[in-house]
Amino acid sequence: MANHGFHLLVNLPLVSEVQGKDNFLLSIWYDKIPEKTIIWYPEGVLSDLQGRDVWSTGPPSDITYGVMNDTGNFVIVGNNSRKIWESFNFPTDTMLPTQVIEKGGAIYSKMSRVNFARGRFQLRLLQDGNLVLNTRDVASGFAYNAYYATKTDDPTNQPNSGEQLIFDATGFLYILRRNGKRYDLTPNQDRAPVW
Repeated sequence: MANHGFHLLVNLPLVSEVQGKDNFLLSIWYDKIPEKTIIWYPEGVLSDLQGRDVWSTGPPSDITYGVMNDTGNFVIVGNNSRKIWESFNFPTDTMLPTQVIEKGGAIYSKMSRVNFARGRFQLRLLQDGNLVLNTRDVASGFAYNAYYATKTDDPTNQPNSGEQLIFDATGFLYILRRNGKRYDLTPNQDRAPVW
C-alpha cells in the first residue's frame, strides 16, 4: 500500500507542549503539507500514566489487525476480515475524500488549535435529510437556528430527501437523495476540483 501521508500518532508535540508532557492525543494526521494537519481525533485526551482508559472504541476482543488506509481511514479488522471499527464512522472536524456521513451524523469544529473538545460550529445531516450549518451552545450542546441549509428535506416526497453526505474520491461533495439523485454542493461540477 502506498504511503499517501496519513499517520496514526499517539503523541503530538503541540499537545504535549500546551497540555503537559504527560498527556497524549491519539490522532490521525496528514503530513504531506508544510503544516502537519490532524484530520481525526477522539473526543478526549488519552492518558496512560494512571492506567485509565480516557478513550476507547470498545471493540470486541477478536481483533486481528489495524490498517491505515490511503484515504486516511483507520480500520480495525477482526476475524474473517470483518471491519470492527473505522475512524470514518466517527468523524470529528474534518471530512476526507471517500468519507460518507449518514443521516443523523455531524462534524464539529474544535474549541481551539490545541483544545480538541467540540466547538461552537457544527455541520449536520438531519434525520429529515436537510444538511445544516449552525452554531451551538458549547456547555449544553443546544443547536441554534441554522445559518445555512440545503433544504434537501422533502416531507411531501420522502424519496427526494437527503440520505447521505458524500465526499467522493474525485473531490466532489454532494448529498445523495433517497431516490439516488445528487444535490451537488461543489460548484462547477463539469470540471475536477483543483487541490
